[in-house]
Amino acid sequence: QVDAAHSWTKLTTAGTHTDLSEADLQTGLGATIASNQTINLGNGDWIPTSHEDLVFKYIANGVIHTGVVGYTGNNDSPYAIGDLNVDGVINVADWVILRTNQLSNLSSLSLTQAYRLGDVTGDKISDHADFVAFKAAYDAVNGAGSFVAMVASIPEPTTSILILAAGSIALPVVRRRGSRA
Repeated sequence: QVDAAHSWTKLTTAGTHTDLSEADLQTGLGATIASNQTINLGNGDWIPTSHEDLVFKYIANGVIHTGVVGYTGNNDSPYAIGDLNVDGVINVADWVILRTNQLSNLSSLSLTQAYRLGDVTGDKISDHADFVAFKAAYDAVNGAGSFVAMVASIPEPTTSILILAAGSIALPVVRRRGSRA
């Protein structure tokens, strides 16, 4: 509620993350917003990302104006490009998100939702360009060559599966040999 003195109607569709709209439909008087006044838009609808893309528009005297939006949280600093889980650091957890969703179809998602699944470039496509952008962001924050070192330190899931598969084949062979003796 911008102004509790009037009956505001939430126009935003439930579950949407791309629109936060309210209107004073009952009286049509709206609200008076003082210069430098702060209005909390809530915490439930905004998905934290490096895309600080909220636009505040209001009508005064029949003219549409654009207000200033300030993001709070994260110590009032924007989230870094590449911090996909927005925990304040670009690390292996972000790489796992990007790798897990690589080549996924993100076209039906908002820019913010797609970003949180690894669309670093903002084109709603999870592809090689996102990998390159993430690698550059990772190295910029963690030091040159740190991305390669991080990836080299993580065992590939397919390697683990191959080891398990080889173990399940070799184990019965060993048992057969033991039972013949």
